[in-house]
Order: sequence, then C-alpha cells, then structure tokens
Amino acid sequence: MDHGIGGRGRGVASVSRRFDHLTHSLVSASLISAVAGVQSSLFLTLPLCCVVVYNLSSRTNQSDYFLKVLGIVASLVASAVNPQDLLDHYSSFISIVFGITETYALNSMDTQYFSTPPSKGTNLKSGSITTPGSSPLLPSITRLWRPAAQRNIRNQWSKLSSLKQQWASSSSSGRSHATSIVNAYLSEKYMPSMELGSLCDMIDIRNKACLKLSKQQELYRSKLLSSFKEMVDVVVQMVNASRLMKCYFKRSSNSALIEFSTSSEDNHNEDAGDGGGIPVFTLFTIPCFEKLAEELVHMFELELNLKRLLLMELLSLSSEASPKSLIWSEELYWGEFDNLRLCNLWSEETDELLHPTLKSHKSNAPTVSRNQHPNAEVLQVYLVTWLAEVNIHTRRVDEIFELVSQEIHVSLS
Repeated sequence: MDHGIGGRGRGVASVSRRFDHLTHSLVSASLISAVAGVQSSLFLTLPLCCVVVYNLSSRTNQSDYFLKVLGIVASLVASAVNPQDLLDHYSSFISIVFGITETYALNSMDTQYFSTPPSKGTNLKSGSITTPGSSPLLPSITRLWRPAAQRNIRNQWSKLSSLKQQWASSSSSGRSHATSIVNAYLSEKYMPSMELGSLCDMIDIRNKACLKLSKQQELYRSKLLSSFKEMVDVVVQMVNASRLMKCYFKRSSNSALIEFSTSSEDNHNEDAGDGGGIPVFTLFTIPCFEKLAEELVHMFELELNLKRLLLMELLSLSSEASPKSLIWSEELYWGEFDNLRLCNLWSEETDELLHPTLKSHKSNAPTVSRNQHPNAEVLQVYLVTWLAEVNIHTRRVDEIFELVSQEIHVSLS
C-alpha cells in the first residue's frame, strides 16, 4: 500500500505545480498587457487571477491571503500606467500566490498522512510513543479534531497543575496536625515525671493536664484524617484527569454539527481518540501526554499509600496501657477502599489493599503497627518521612510540567 512520504510528496507537488503554472501564466499575461499599454487586457485578466487565488485560499483556509490580493489588485489597476510600480506589485502578488500554494501543499500532505492510520508498532518521531491502536478520521474531521484536542489537553494539564498545588496544601496541613499529635502525645507521656515548679502544689494538676492533652490528640487525629481524605480525593482527580487526555469524535444523529468528547462511550468505538496518531500541538501525540501524566500520577499514588502507613501509626498513638490497634486491611473511614481502588492501590490478585512501598521497589510484606508507644526519635522519623515525600521526585515533577508547558504554550507553575 503506497502511502509513503515519497508518494504523498509527489502527489502534493503535482497539485502545487499546476496551481503555480496557472497563476504564473495569468499574472504574466496581465503584466505583458499592462507594459504594452493594453489596459483592457489588464482589467480582463486580473479578475481571473483573483478567482485562482480565491480558490486556493478557500481550499487552504487562508482567507487573509485573499484580502491581501484584493489590495494588490487595486494597486495594479491604479498604477497600470507605471511599469516600474507594476513590477513591484507583481512580485508581491507572486509571493502571496506561492505562499498559498505552499500552504495547500502542506495541508494536502497532512490530510493524506493523517487519514492513513500508522501501522502497528510505528514509533512516531514527534513523541517517540508507539500507537498501535490509532484509527483514521476523515480529513474534514481531522482538521476540527486538533483544536478540540488542544483545548482538552490544556484543560487536563491545567487541572493536574492545580491538583498538585492542592496536594501540597493538604500534605502541609497534615504534617502540621501530625506534629501537634506528636507534641501532645509526648507531653502526656512525660507528664508524670515532668517538673512543674510552683504549679506542683495545685490539686490534681497533672491529671487535668493529661486530660487536656488527650483531648488535643483526639482533635488533631480528626484533623489529620481529614487532611488524608483530601489527599485521597486529589489523587482520585489526578487519575481521572490522566485518563481524559483523548478526544473522541462524537457522532450525533440529531445534529449536523461535528462534536468531540473525552468519553469513548459517545464514540461507539469509531476511533481511538488520538486523531490517528498526529501531534496535538507540535511534537507530542496523545499517547505521549498520557505517558507523562501516568508517570506523574504514579508518584502521588505511591506517596499516598506511604502516608496511609504513617497515618495509621500516628492515629495509634495513645498513652493507654492497651490501646486499640489499627489493621492495614480495615478502612480508616467509610468509602476509603473505593477511592483507593480508583487510585490503583488495590490488588486484583489478592483482592486487598497494596502494601506501601518506595518507587521502583516491590513489597509484599504485611503492614502492622508493631509499637504503639514509640519514643521521640521514632516519631521524629515519621514526621520527617511525611515531610520528605520520598516517592515524589520533585525535580522530575517539575521537568514534566515544564516540558508540557512548553509544548502547549500554557504556564503550569
């Protein structure tokens, strides 16, 4: 099947040459007639030139060229008595005609190339992403697909940027609440041996202080859990945004308008939602944007699971002799596991929540709370781990957003 670049180039060049010869002949005839003083021929030939340019501009969606030509035609008529001025206007006229034919040639090449699906396993130069499932669209639909896909890509990546900021805010709040829990717990733990100075003579001062500190722990545990729920919600939205990069042709029997949707259900499996594998902006195809989003979201998924482990340890802190132990396989709040399934943190093989791990490592070890009365050093490690966010490679995250920002011409900082 001859759909190679060479075949397309020859077909486009042939069409372009025919337009070039036609316009050049008409304009040359007008020039010779004008120089010879036959102004009547000029008035007859110039409208024909306008017809040619109008056909070219309409077929290539370059209406601004046609408006420029009208201005040059008026100048030609006005300066027909001056051969030198006529030559100057003629050169401008020819440059515009060649500009239109060049644009037409490029658009023809795009149409022929994009309407043909790439073969299975083709590695696109633009994004270095293999797109085996690409499906063709009609040329007219393809031209409308790109603006719709560009709007969708900008929306989804702007949403991911906003969600990253929300994560940072929720994580910071969570660490503040965790610090308050640790401080209240340690104060309550060491209250019996603490020197109270002149307050030691106050009746039952230690018990009242311990009760107050216990209530503070309860309050901050509730706030910490709320921050964790916010982070879960952020990751769920990130996952959804990363899965809405594609733009499908939406067929409607009740409307003649061509519409596009991010849902494949509106498409009835008529196309793959990637425009046949063409670049959305300059270089990146839809699969390329999807791969970057997947890499980004995966970091936050792993970090969320690690923070759940830290949350369990902090919620288990208690000065009681036999505190209640939290189990990894139990929900911390109603509906938690449903959300974690959406975050790809649920194992389909074992039908249970995945165990926390670090990026590029696997862990099958069960997670339990082994020490419900940790010392200050262990608690400090918990807080530092929460702050460090070891699964989120900040530099790589910044690189991804910078790369996408340059491609879509939108600031994502």
